[in-house]
Amino acid sequence: MEKYESVITVVFQFVGKVPAPFSTSSLFAENLLKGEKLWNDPGTAGNLMLQKILAEQGAADHDDGKIHTRTTELKTHDERMAFQKLVGLPPYSDLTNAVGILIGGLEKAGRLISVKTTSASPLPNGETIISTRDAQRRLFFMNQHGICFTVDSQLLIAVDKLEGAKFFATEEELDAAGVKLWGENGTGRWRVLVAPIGEEICGLFEFGEMTTLGKRPEGRINELSL
Repeated sequence: MEKYESVITVVFQFVGKVPAPFSTSSLFAENLLKGEKLWNDPGTAGNLMLQKILAEQGAADHDDGKIHTRTTELKTHDERMAFQKLVGLPPYSDLTNAVGILIGGLEKAGRLISVKTTSASPLPNGETIISTRDAQRRLFFMNQHGICFTVDSQLLIAVDKLEGAKFFATEEELDAAGVKLWGENGTGRWRVLVAPIGEEICGLFEFGEMTTLGKRPEGRINELSL
């Protein structure tokens, strides 16, 4: 197999159960750790059967709402081609482009929340140049009553259930729209951070107040008003 001088490492983060093919592909170190590397004699029929069962169960990841990681190190042409096919990228895509990988990955895995790529390129003198690129899903919106919400990066909100919401590309744009509507001082209750607090999903207001939004927070978010 052809090897490249540079090595690209890609790290995916998911909320809850890691979906196939990310949970089963041998490209990812975590899947191997949950499979053959755990067995003293991985080639026996019994162990092969156990590995198959683990793979069919999504590599034993539970839909627990926690953050799960999948990491791959791409050294060869074959590995890179397999990775591009898995993610749904065109051949010879830039595999350091975290944004492109995240967009491609979302087509197959709605629970994917972030991608981090690291490339290591050795120099002739023995030094190495390290380059890192990050991409993550974020959500900034104003509900139908003018309340401005910033959603924690580790939460997934069903945007199709947000009635009459207006969406913004950045937190700064959202804040500017809120100031225009409510004034610079306001009451502090029109800015809300949606974040997990223990086992609950909560809305945190600017001056320290908090409200519980429930396991399916979209309904409560739609209702919040001054």
